[in-house]
Amino acid sequence: MIVPPICIGDNSDKLKRNLFLNMVNYLIENEVGIDVSLTETFGEKSSRVDVKKNFMAFLQTVMLGQIKLDGKIDKLTIQILKSSLRLDPMLIEQKMDQIIPTVMCAKKNNHTAELYADMLEYLLDVLFKLSRGMLFINQMLPHIKIVLEASNTDQFELKQKIEECERSGQSCDKMVTKIIRGEDLFPKTCVERFGRLTCELMFRQNADLLLSLQRDFEEQCIYMLEEGFVSPSIITITEVMSAILSSMLDHSKMADHTVPELIAQEFWKTFDGFQKEFLKKFGECVLKLNYNPQLTLAFLKLSLSIAQLKILNHKYASVKAGFFVYGKSVNVFDLSLVLPCLNADQWAIMAGRAQELEAAAVLNNLLLLKIIVMELLDNENRNGDKNDVDIDVVKEHLIKECLKNDCLLDGDTYFSKTLLVNLNKKQMKQIAKGICKILLDDPAMSTIKNEAILNNKQLLLAFVMEVLKRLVQFLEEPIVTEEYPSLSKCIVKTNFLLEKFLKEIDFDGYIKSLTNPKDFTDGDIFLIVKCLEILKQLKIQHLGENCQLSVVFVLLSLKKACGNKKVRKNVDNILQMSFELSSCCPDLYKIYPLDYIFDLDSEFLSLITLSSKINGTLIIKSLLEMTVKKVKTDSEIIKKVVKILLSKQKHKKESNIECFGDNVFQIICMILPIISKEKKSITTSTHRSVLADLQEKLHKSLLKSFKNIEFSNDIIQSYEDLDMATPNAIEAYTLTLSKYCESTDAEAVKDLVCLWSGLEYFAGIAMSSLENAESKLHHVGASIQLLNIALRHIKKLETHSLFQNKDEAFSKIWHCLKKRLHIIFSEKNAKYKHANDHCLEEMAVTVKFLCELSSVDCFRLKFVEDLYSMMVLKKASSIEREVDKLNSTLTIHLAAKKLWRYCLKSNITAPKCAAISKQMYRTCKNQVIWIRNNYDIDNIIFKENVDNDDDDKLMTQKTDGIRRNENSIKISDVVCEIIKTDVDSLCEVILASKKILLDYKFIDAVFELQQMLHFMLGLDGNRVVCDISWKSFFIIFEGSVSLLNALVLAREELLEDRWPCFLQNYRMLVLNLCKKSSSTIQLDRSIEDKLAEISHTIEKLTYSLCKKKNQISRLAAYVVADICYQIEKYIPPKHIRQHLENSVVLLIQVADSTHAMAFLRRALAGNPGQMTMTNLYTMYKRYHKKMCTTDATDGQMVIVAHGHSQLQEESPLHCRPLGKESDV
Repeated sequence: MIVPPICIGDNSDKLKRNLFLNMVNYLIENEVGIDVSLTETFGEKSSRVDVKKNFMAFLQTVMLGQIKLDGKIDKLTIQILKSSLRLDPMLIEQKMDQIIPTVMCAKKNNHTAELYADMLEYLLDVLFKLSRGMLFINQMLPHIKIVLEASNTDQFELKQKIEECERSGQSCDKMVTKIIRGEDLFPKTCVERFGRLTCELMFRQNADLLLSLQRDFEEQCIYMLEEGFVSPSIITITEVMSAILSSMLDHSKMADHTVPELIAQEFWKTFDGFQKEFLKKFGECVLKLNYNPQLTLAFLKLSLSIAQLKILNHKYASVKAGFFVYGKSVNVFDLSLVLPCLNADQWAIMAGRAQELEAAAVLNNLLLLKIIVMELLDNENRNGDKNDVDIDVVKEHLIKECLKNDCLLDGDTYFSKTLLVNLNKKQMKQIAKGICKILLDDPAMSTIKNEAILNNKQLLLAFVMEVLKRLVQFLEEPIVTEEYPSLSKCIVKTNFLLEKFLKEIDFDGYIKSLTNPKDFTDGDIFLIVKCLEILKQLKIQHLGENCQLSVVFVLLSLKKACGNKKVRKNVDNILQMSFELSSCCPDLYKIYPLDYIFDLDSEFLSLITLSSKINGTLIIKSLLEMTVKKVKTDSEIIKKVVKILLSKQKHKKESNIECFGDNVFQIICMILPIISKEKKSITTSTHRSVLADLQEKLHKSLLKSFKNIEFSNDIIQSYEDLDMATPNAIEAYTLTLSKYCESTDAEAVKDLVCLWSGLEYFAGIAMSSLENAESKLHHVGASIQLLNIALRHIKKLETHSLFQNKDEAFSKIWHCLKKRLHIIFSEKNAKYKHANDHCLEEMAVTVKFLCELSSVDCFRLKFVEDLYSMMVLKKASSIEREVDKLNSTLTIHLAAKKLWRYCLKSNITAPKCAAISKQMYRTCKNQVIWIRNNYDIDNIIFKENVDNDDDDKLMTQKTDGIRRNENSIKISDVVCEIIKTDVDSLCEVILASKKILLDYKFIDAVFELQQMLHFMLGLDGNRVVCDISWKSFFIIFEGSVSLLNALVLAREELLEDRWPCFLQNYRMLVLNLCKKSSSTIQLDRSIEDKLAEISHTIEKLTYSLCKKKNQISRLAAYVVADICYQIEKYIPPKHIRQHLENSVVLLIQVADSTHAMAFLRRALAGNPGQMTMTNLYTMYKRYHKKMCTTDATDGQMVIVAHGHSQLQEESPLHCRPLGKESDV
């Protein structure tokens, strides 16, 4: 087709260029031809175009007429060049020497610079793919030099003006942007890309490339520099060549042990000459000339890349070049050991010229490499001489440099990781002192992001001690130093021990003078808070006991001396974090005398009581645990502590619950459970008898206290005011009640009666705390323990008013447990699920008691009926709109699932089991009806005899690649999670075969539910499709498999007449898996991995199924045919197909005769699945026939997976959801 000429009016240059760019892009996208008559549009600025030329020659001529190479390069020019490269690289390559040098040397603004870098990267990719990348620099460099030399005069004058402006203090930013630098020609991203492309070359090409670049560098730069000719063009080219060589060496793989020996020898020989001769010339040229920061930086960067490659050769290469020879260092900057191209004096001069920030950073990296080389040589030196002194000198210099620039506080870097290793004590103190000074002097800086510091234990210790020193200085200032030694001076010493320090002084006098209230200024408060903020970031819990004790001592002293709320709050936060995260809490008895700790006048106990509402008594409990554990080493301590507590406890004749807040009473309540727990774990009789005696004394003391308290009814509502004291009182009361309930002594029975007055009060508090979402975990645990003790000893307590109506009391407790489960499974408490594990275990015991002790009517009408009502579903639309997570449908069903499990674990009678079976059957039927009604299945199923043409019209293609119906139904994730939760409860009932009796009606309901699950999984045909997420697919899939596994394992006798139904569900699972993993669908890696997991579980399910050989032997061949059909039709990935093929092998082994597979092969002749079946059977006969069946899955039974397949996908027998309740 001939297109008429396009006529464009005046001032149309930009329109023409845009038109040409769009035309080239259209050619790339659509590969269409355009007649050369377009010459009339684009050929005006070009010479007469010969129409006899081919089309690409025409485009090249037109392209040259549309790009602008004069002055600044515009955006369209770069876009046209890239599009031309994409269309055909020959368009640019033939004229590359005319186009690319001009574009490279032109100055670009911010917008064009990004486009230029992108275009140049693409050009490099194309050239290296065409094996012309090695010649690119060689071809372009002479032309680049010519273009740059043309602007030498302008550049020189521009630099002089900049120097004048800097001397006069005027702004010269605009002039600086006009200077042509190496980055303008080769941006950093392009240099990086060039290096990455060179590492993909063949090993033998590396030496040739290095020689080629060296030759170009010498010809274009070094020879001129040797003659003393330094022009702006030479400096720019030197920057470019140094960057390219550095990138090539940085990405070189020649140090890899896989490089062939001969090729490696040739390369390292070439490299040795390069670093000895060429680098020497370059360095001497830089030193001979006047100071030039650009040349100095270029030399240092190239030296750094060479040194790094030499170290890689020394450590990893199979061909060692022997670059490093053991020797001594003359001074800090003597790098001749690493790079012998310059001597020590020359390197010192070169280091003096590294004044710019970037050059100084490169020099520091070279010094770091020097340390690495010296350490390597020290490790390899057999004479015993070490360079420790030289290494320390270099490290100290680098530490000073880093502290000047604050670079140690930046993010995690290789530099800091390498430098902060093998530090001596002096260097650690230097770093700790420097960083602490930086953080305190700069108000805006308060965080340490460097993991190399935070994970270095010795450095962290020095840092913590340095911060503590600053805090102690604020406390010691008023103290007369002649009377007491200075703790601030001693604490930073390497051999400092706080325990020893406090023993050598008058503790009482020193602690009194140190903790006396002081008047701190606002500046002092600011610095103190900043020190505490620093301590928060440090992992104090991982340090030694002496450090932790020092932190506790200083912080507690500061807390007592300073009344500022912010300071005290920060102190409490640090102490709480340290004690919570520490694997072994510090022993406070090493620094505080026992009498001082338990002296109420010293206020020490209130001092270690934290302001946290959640865990305020953390330190006190830790101290008491340490006290009780000392019974193994020094039993006198625990005896003395108990004696002090008993002597200070007050027993009033008439008191109320306000006595719970008394410190002594609280400590007794806390230490009693600790003693009880420790007594159970100790095996030595002597220690056990000590603890038993102390426990008896504490029980008697508490008995007196509880006896004298009047528990009135109006007090129950006030428990929230005593939330810190009541949990400890409940726990102590529970232990006391248990002790006297278990005793058979007559006196103990009388004492038990004394405890009755508090039982109703504490039980009410316990049930209220279970229902309260704000209750602390410790309070909840103590409350459940109290209820368990009361239920365990209900025979002795049945005359109590609390149990006058047992079923009513049991119902109240059941209701409280149900509310607590709602709280635990709510989204708000999701992060505390692990912390709730202990509570869940205790609740399981409570439910067990309730199920066993309650009457049949109470169990049937209250518990089971309540569970059934919890599993009733709302409308799907209402579920998706729920906002209240505490009472959401999902939360309620998760709670019901737990309660079902706990009920089934209890020893219940036959009538109670029958009630569970009946209600679970109703739940199962309700699930089926709910899915049908909410998604209107009966009204949207299509007719089964739809024509193919009409069927195609009803199908659409979704973005995930799965074929779906226009009538597809979206099912939310939360609905799928609820269904899965209920299915898990159903599985629990099925697996409880020793208790729960099921009938065929129940099994049929299970298969009906299975059909609904397959519908939700997205099984289609000529009917509706459910649209669910991958997360929901895996959830429902796992639920379906769980049901099949439960039936196989526990209900074999009921499957005798239901194996066809069972295998139908099995085949549909395989079908859904194969369709979801079809090779025609593009899947994420995470999805493929999950599909592989469930395919593995299908193999395990098949293994469980094949154990029932007598039942399924006659049906196994049909299942084999189904799986082979689905594998051949959908072609799942290899790691999924592998498990399906293993399943086929297992099924072949249980076939009823040796001829079953032969008949199957004959029946499949010419049908889908024949080839797969033939191959698998051949492999079976070769590798599996004589092997034991258990070898397929190593004899393990795992009930997690599921699979399905279908021989005839369109068959209504396999695809149709069941319509009536009797349809199975």
